[in-house]
Amino acid sequence: MDVLLVDDEPMLLDIGALFLEREEGIRVYTASSAQEGLELLEQGTFDVVVSDFQMPGMDGIEFLRELRERGSVIPFIIFTGRGREDVVIDALNSGANFYVQKGGDATAQFTELAHKIRQAVRQRETEKSLEEERNRLEQVSENIGACLAIIDPRFHVLWTNRVTREICGDTEGDLCYRALHGRDDECPGCTIRQIFDSKVERSIFERVFTGEAGEQYHFEVIATPL
Repeated sequence: MDVLLVDDEPMLLDIGALFLEREEGIRVYTASSAQEGLELLEQGTFDVVVSDFQMPGMDGIEFLRELRERGSVIPFIIFTGRGREDVVIDALNSGANFYVQKGGDATAQFTELAHKIRQAVRQRETEKSLEEERNRLEQVSENIGACLAIIDPRFHVLWTNRVTREICGDTEGDLCYRALHGRDDECPGCTIRQIFDSKVERSIFERVFTGEAGEQYHFEVIATPL
């Protein structure tokens, strides 16, 4: 994995690269400022950024915020001095994945940093896999020739696919009895409520839905709690 290490102190860059590259599979590239780090990120692909906080010009938090404002989701670790809890909180609130405190035994310190690097990269890989799987499922759901909708226990429509939108219009965020049945109150004998209350695995029933233009559609509904 390729690590971009950013620090304004050349000696710390050299020591950091030396220790981290002892770890199998880690390659370290260095930058002496946040601005140089941004330029390197534009030129190449990295798996994680490790940045000092206190640097002239743009500090580590500003560096992180700039990346997030640009839409970057690259894992980011703040490597800061001890006793800077305010920096840690600010970093995590700004989108940092982890922080590691400087000081103490160098071997233990960089072993912890290497562990956080691997952990951050694994998390991003997992997130990326989930995003890809969700995109595939959404593509299938959008193109299937049937109505699909997700409704929460309070009857809010959370999501609908293309076929449902073509019939009922954009109903996301609306109440299901209003969006699908044109009612102002809960349907008598509401099947959705029965499903959530009974926790049944699946329910099959027939319903008449009112379209966006007032036309009616007869459906066989298969409902499953998530």
